[in-house]
Amino acid sequence: MQIDLSKYNLKDIPFFPNSQINIWANDPRLNGQLFCEEIVSNEAKKLMSLIHKGCNVIYVNSTASVLGTGKSALMASVYWKLTNVGTLTVWTEATGGLSTSSTLGRIIDSMAAQEVFEKIKSKIGEITYSNIKGILLKQSYRQVIPGLTEALTKILQTTPGETAKKFANIRRSVLIWSASEVFGYLLALMEACDMKKPIIFLDQFEEFVRSHIGPAQLRRLANDFNDLLRAIQNRATLIVSLHPEAERVLMGAAGEYIQTIAPINEETMIIVKPLTPDDAVKLTLFYLNHYRMGKGKQELYPFSENVLKYICIKTNGIPRKFITALYDALILGALQQWVPIDDKFISDENNHKKVLPGVSNDWEKFQKGELR
Repeated sequence: MQIDLSKYNLKDIPFFPNSQINIWANDPRLNGQLFCEEIVSNEAKKLMSLIHKGCNVIYVNSTASVLGTGKSALMASVYWKLTNVGTLTVWTEATGGLSTSSTLGRIIDSMAAQEVFEKIKSKIGEITYSNIKGILLKQSYRQVIPGLTEALTKILQTTPGETAKKFANIRRSVLIWSASEVFGYLLALMEACDMKKPIIFLDQFEEFVRSHIGPAQLRRLANDFNDLLRAIQNRATLIVSLHPEAERVLMGAAGEYIQTIAPINEETMIIVKPLTPDDAVKLTLFYLNHYRMGKGKQELYPFSENVLKYICIKTNGIPRKFITALYDALILGALQQWVPIDDKFISDENNHKKVLPGVSNDWEKFQKGELR
């Protein structure tokens, strides 16, 4: 259903309901390019600083073990900043499976999309075992492993559409080596070809970690993550999303490896905090301004500041829930002949249920200052 929002002085709806970051989408509301950095300026600066510092792994964490806290949006914003100045950036989402090979395959696919392999091939010339071995011996290793070198040769001989598939299946050809170790050889080859150090954004990593249950799976997680850390050491920067529950699982499984190679601490972790009511007002204004048709009426129109602060409190400051509530409120207001989304609107029980489903109506407590 198409709803005309011009009477709200908006050329389009600024918010998407239950949206997740999709870096490949054209719409800036989805791909992370439309981002209110003002409310996380310190976190964004710290993330950029850690990237420039060259940390092996950077952890973007949250204070709550729920999705939609803004970690992906922050990561995507920094991804675009780096991409726009020519940094070699790679974005992918971790799979929910138990093996790292599928996730690494996705990283390879993202690299193929950015023509990384074409650049490698132009540096090497003819893709042969002998040529790749020679470059690795000259720049990276005293001695190369034949199986890993052969695996690289086979991967680089594929067309872009087949590269990731070949990488995911190469394990069958080199049974004694893991996908992470093959990936490490690829990073070494990139370094030997004088290519930029890749900055790899791995979103939804917390879901990959949480998919491991029981002693056997946790041992596998520990071994796989250890292999991955060793593969990327000093040759790439890995930025992963995390939350407290996933952090506990990861540390319980692979804490010894992590604290040695890629420690999780205040120096390597960015914590994205819930929105404050004032943050919520700034966020709303940022989006509204982007879709304004022109000046006139109050800046926050059709919202009142108090309603925004109330919705923020009732959604526990979780950005995805807050933005979804604003979307529902705008649509509902338009269906009611473009009424202001103010005290009268939100105090109505039917409106409250539709904007904040399953949440108690505490508007009167909020007005009395009893709701924090």
